[in-house]
Amino acid sequence: MHKRQVQNLHLYSFTGLSRRIKRNGVSGLLLAMPTVLHKRRQQILTLLEPYHLQLKTLPTMVEIAKGEVTVEDVGYVDIEDLLGRAPVTHNEGLMSKRISRKVVMVTGVGGSLGSELCRQLLRLGPIKLILFENIEYSLYVLDKELQQLRAMLGLDGLVSIVPVLGTVFNKNRIINVCLGCHAEAFNKPVSLAKQNPGEAPNNVFGTIYAA
Repeated sequence: MHKRQVQNLHLYSFTGLSRRIKRNGVSGLLLAMPTVLHKRRQQILTLLEPYHLQLKTLPTMVEIAKGEVTVEDVGYVDIEDLLGRAPVTHNEGLMSKRISRKVVMVTGVGGSLGSELCRQLLRLGPIKLILFENIEYSLYVLDKELQQLRAMLGLDGLVSIVPVLGTVFNKNRIINVCLGCHAEAFNKPVSLAKQNPGEAPNNVFGTIYAA
């Protein structure tokens, strides 16, 4: 497509980007490559980082064909484009089979992963959702939020939400509950936790005790 025109707009190669930004005062870029592989898209985003430009992206032709969006629906670069890997989607059928009308317990609900997991699990209609957390205020806030979400979803009387204050290091505290999943991690980036396992006991011993 380089050196061609689209509605009187010239198309330039990536190699001339720096020169064009300075010459034309470019403040934003439109990524018209909706079907490019995730790895390639990430490479391009990495190359664009030094320019501090506003980035937007076009929807795919499949989305347009299905009527889900139109060509005018230009959106900002999705957060998934910044991940170091392709996003992993869950199996709705399997999730529902394992969660719906079951007793589920989530540990570490005060963190970002644990709290979001609880929000998604609630929508699947477990008979009881046990919130296990060692920080009282975080447990209190999430409990109130999930109660409101339960009412909004029309699940009052169908899903019981049980906040439990405790730590995964206390075997006696968790031995009498049915554990559905364990998401309590030390408050460190995953990469640092992997490199320093001795400083991230939640990820190791907490998981062992919960299991």
